[in-house]
Amino acid sequence: MQTLLVVDDDEQIVEMVQDFAELKGYEVLPATSPEEALRVLETQPGRIDLLITDVVMPGMLSEKARKLRPGIHVLFMSGFVVVPAHYGLSSEERGLEAGASILAKPFTGARLHEKICEVLGPASSAFLSEKARKLRPGIHVLFMSGFVVVPAHYGLSSEERGLEAGASILAKPSRSRPAAPPPRRRPRRPPTGLRSRSSRPRR
Repeated sequence: MQTLLVVDDDEQIVEMVQDFAELKGYEVLPATSPEEALRVLETQPGRIDLLITDVVMPGMLSEKARKLRPGIHVLFMSGFVVVPAHYGLSSEERGLEAGASILAKPFTGARLHEKICEVLGPASSAFLSEKARKLRPGIHVLFMSGFVVVPAHYGLSSEERGLEAGASILAKPSRSRPAAPPPRRRPRRPPTGLRSRSSRPRR
């Protein structure tokens, strides 16, 4: 299993990427600041294959990550317009590293998976569920998801929705916000001035 370190100061972005990536079978280490990401890079005992970070994250995180973890790959997320290289601007003028891989926000689960495979190579493209079916023929799969699942009748394919065809989905509450308890129903009271049938005198 390949391991991803996901860093963004927006916790919802981190959770969304984590949900998408875990659905594809990756192990995800979340972080919401460069300091937290550096602690993970320094203390995580296992291999970290890919750093996914916002392009405007301060502290030259990608350079420090490469010093701490030689061979680590980097994928930048950006909510800004990315100027193509053929416009004549250098990587530094565009605010990027030379040859940087960019994932434009917003993105679908399929687009995220496509970029991860582009950076790490085709070996990372298999579903965890597909591997499970090869090892255990006949096994059933139920996916858990903390992000909004777009119904099939909206016209998006399973790949565009980041799911397998005919996948069963169980929605889970957000990690940052606990699910609200259901509202309590108050017992109905009869209108004042009216008596129930059982209280009327019999003739």
